[in-house]
Amino acid sequence: MGLKKQIQDVIFRGDPQSVIWRSDATVLSPKSKIYSRKDCDVIFLRKLYDAQTRLSNREIWEAEFKDRLKFSYFRNLWQGTNWSYVMPEVFTEENKKYYLSKNSSSENKNATFSDEEVIIIRKRYVKEGAKAIHKDYEKRISFRGMEAVLRGQNYKHLPYYKKREKRWVE
Repeated sequence: MGLKKQIQDVIFRGDPQSVIWRSDATVLSPKSKIYSRKDCDVIFLRKLYDAQTRLSNREIWEAEFKDRLKFSYFRNLWQGTNWSYVMPEVFTEENKKYYLSKNSSSENKNATFSDEEVIIIRKRYVKEGAKAIHKDYEKRISFRGMEAVLRGQNYKHLPYYKKREKRWVE
């Protein structure tokens, strides 16, 4: 019996070196599974991800994991890059779309541009070059960053213009 089977409630009781039992600890059978603190953390994250929480991954990290995980490692757990074999079924297309739209610039306080600004910039790109557009924004973004915005590498949830093909990509 592996971790792939979803556990109804994941609650950790004890210090970080302790373990939690999947079944009641009063009766142990050969099918009982021991979960470490790390296992519980990953399962907890997967359940949060699947529930489409309104909190950002940074808010969850700050509230629950800041004292024991670096943010980059936490983000990899959140996105399923690390421990991908634990509850992979939560990474559905619906959940991925939800988090992609949730992480749009309209909800990101640190975004360089708002969604509206990106749309205006990309509309300008139809008739203007990247260098000309960048001159208006050079105090806010590097030229490479501007190229990423124009080519749809950033703000992926918004349409962008493929200049060579002379067409918009949704």
